Amino acid sequence: MRPSIKLSGRQGEPQHAVTELKTGSTTDTISKHHLNQLGGSVRWDRSEYPEASALPVMLHPSNLCDSLGTPVPGMVVITPDKLDALKAAVTKYTVALADGLGLWRDEASVATHLVANHLNGDQLFNTYSVSARKV
Repeated sequence: MRPSIKLSGRQGEPQHAVTELKTGSTTDTISKHHLNQLGGSVRWDRSEYPEASALPVMLHPSNLCDSLGTPVPGMVVITPDKLDALKAAVTKYTVALADGLGLWRDEASVATHLVANHLNGDQLFNTYSVSARKV
């Protein structure tokens, strides 16, 4: 079991999800090139925003990293199954807020539905991603 991902750090501490979307990929593993791209994006984010912590995220058909590549530490992957679940949750969230008059304007209702659908910072990547693994 992977450690829980926490995106809400200390008060005022910025948290970034640094993403690479590989929606056109058809391979069974995440290539060294794609891993290097994500690693470069994380390094850029850290150099530009040293006060923030970064969560490396890749959208890819597989969470298995090619044997020639090195997964970015802490990297998570949104696989097709997890993406489908995320899409369903976003739909459920928006329908819930649209069903009630003015619910989308009520901060408490918005927060309640974000939590209920696992769309808040602490739950989103714990629910809708998997850890990257080496082949």
